[in-house]
Amino acid sequence: MSYFSAASMMISIFSTIQVYAWIATLWKGKPVLTTSMCFALAFIAMFIIGGLNGTITALIPFDWQLNDSYWIVAHIHYVLVGANLFPVLAGFYYWLPKMTGRMMNERVGMISFWLTLIGFNATFFPMHFLGLMGMPRRIYTYGGGMGWDDWNLAMTVGAFLLGAGIVLSVINFLVSARYGRPAGPNPWNADTLEWSMPSPPPPYGSIHIPTVQSRHPLWDEHDEEYDPEDARVLDRERMTLSTTWLDAQPIGLAKMPEDSIWPLVLSLAIGALAALVLVKSMWWTLAPIIAGLAVMAMWLWPKEEKRAS
Repeated sequence: MSYFSAASMMISIFSTIQVYAWIATLWKGKPVLTTSMCFALAFIAMFIIGGLNGTITALIPFDWQLNDSYWIVAHIHYVLVGANLFPVLAGFYYWLPKMTGRMMNERVGMISFWLTLIGFNATFFPMHFLGLMGMPRRIYTYGGGMGWDDWNLAMTVGAFLLGAGIVLSVINFLVSARYGRPAGPNPWNADTLEWSMPSPPPPYGSIHIPTVQSRHPLWDEHDEEYDPEDARVLDRERMTLSTTWLDAQPIGLAKMPEDSIWPLVLSLAIGALAALVLVKSMWWTLAPIIAGLAVMAMWLWPKEEKRAS
């Protein structure tokens, strides 16, 4: 048995447990078919397809015949792309109203969902047939008359549909972030505490430390921030006691940082560094390294505290 086969069999056990957990969560809940939910359901379906074709590949007779064919490419894309693209887009539509304070357009979102779903499957599902027909992977071109042309054409059309669906979601975000309908604190009628805050949330969301009495705090009658004696007021902002690492002796107060764009800029610099290393442009890696160090200095530079007069 190859390494790929053994890994597929091991991963399939834990993936099956996780899929049953997701399905049970949906079964016990009351799903609403928003754009976000549709992307989440599509993720489960794509993950199951990728898991099943990986389990089949783990069987030794199949592995002998399908290894290094386009069947493997189909499996990898369903597991890696399908299991990452669809949940990211689901979170994209679910959380951006909280982050920006504006609702995304649901009609455009559903069009984007169907384009993405159809395009994804039209791109990667034919790879199963090509693998069974003997089309090898890691070959950049093929001769005509092999019987693979029609499936490759269908995959090309699917790739354009997939790209169109993703671009449509990006456009939806850019337009909705400026002109979208105001979201309010809880546009989804959710039950957890983050949806009790304004959209977008302030750096410090709660003045009073909230208390909860059930698993659905926003749906019960308990007032989570009820504190008539101000016993749970965060009167010195959100500070944490800093101590020595060995003896836990207090040495100061650590203040949680304000919102900042520098972590995002630093991650982009690290991404550029990784890309340049991959293409072996070592001299050019100095630019993102220097930029990253400068960003870290600006991010961590102590700021002057404002004192009340």
